[in-house]
Amino acid sequence: MKITIFNTLIFKDLFFKKINIFYKKMFFYSLVSLREAMPRMGPNKIRGEIIMKMPKLTPIGIKTKGKSFFAKIWVWITEVRKWEVTEDWEYELPNKQVIIIPKAFVFDGASIPRPLWGLLSPTGLLLIQGLIHDFGYRYDYLWALRGDGRAERIYLKSGQQYWDKLFNEVGLNVNEMKIINSLSWLALATMGKFAWKKNRERNEEEVFPNRDIVENQDAA
Repeated sequence: MKITIFNTLIFKDLFFKKINIFYKKMFFYSLVSLREAMPRMGPNKIRGEIIMKMPKLTPIGIKTKGKSFFAKIWVWITEVRKWEVTEDWEYELPNKQVIIIPKAFVFDGASIPRPLWGLLSPTGLLLIQGLIHDFGYRYDYLWALRGDGRAERIYLKSGQQYWDKLFNEVGLNVNEMKIINSLSWLALATMGKFAWKKNRERNEEEVFPNRDIVENQDAA
């Protein structure tokens, strides 16, 4: 059968229509998968279903302006992007305890060893558990929302092993990817001690949620 230019154009048109339909279906299935994977909590909704409220973050600039060439290279190699929480963020732990990460908390996910960021990005799939874990590493406690609407400190002085364990539990609740969370936990258990020690040395100033605070000696 003789192939004409007309037949070739028809074939190309049908081919690209098929490709277009294929990618539309893939996009639809991706949205469905995302809806099913995200844990239910917070005011955001997809088709009427409540899903987890994501933290609101803003990136903090990495300063290279005004530095020498070699200083810029050093910053590029050693500095990591920091993120600031721009409003109080509430999250329900797997044990149903609601915690608060306060506005103005700054984190960089550095408790995940940097050599592993290509596989275990702290601001990718591991964002939620990484944010909670970084707060725990920084202050060795979490803010909790009480039934009366006030906030109090919980899990005081729980130690590194507790926060590494909580990282894994939150990860399983958020993304249900056991292998990735197990690898992350293993990395923290073996190399997280450096970030833990650094945070103990920093002794950084506390950040407080925008709620009345109950000091722990008065907490019921």
